[in-house]
Amino acid sequence: MSDLITNAFNEIDPRNEKFIEKNTDIVEEIYALMEQHGVKSQKELAKLLGKKESEVSKLLTGIQNMTLRSITNLEVALGTDIIMTASKAKEKFRKNDDEQE
Repeated sequence: MSDLITNAFNEIDPRNEKFIEKNTDIVEEIYALMEQHGVKSQKELAKLLGKKESEVSKLLTGIQNMTLRSITNLEVALGTDIIMTASKAKEKFRKNDDEQE
């Protein structure tokens, strides 16, 4: 890797790096949930959201920042949580463990 590229990576603000990591994780989760729920395309997801396909594309490529509102709308459209608080996750998985016993 060239020194220029190496220096550029070394100068990335840790907040931006964390933002990119979180955004990527959320987008990957959305695609996994789309597959699980039989939503085959961004066009189909856009229809569920009542949005244009181009708007969904911008969300899923990181061009447009996802807000809590847009994530919530995606959760409602897909019928499941995309993100959850740590306490809610513990509660959910505790219930799953209890059901399996």
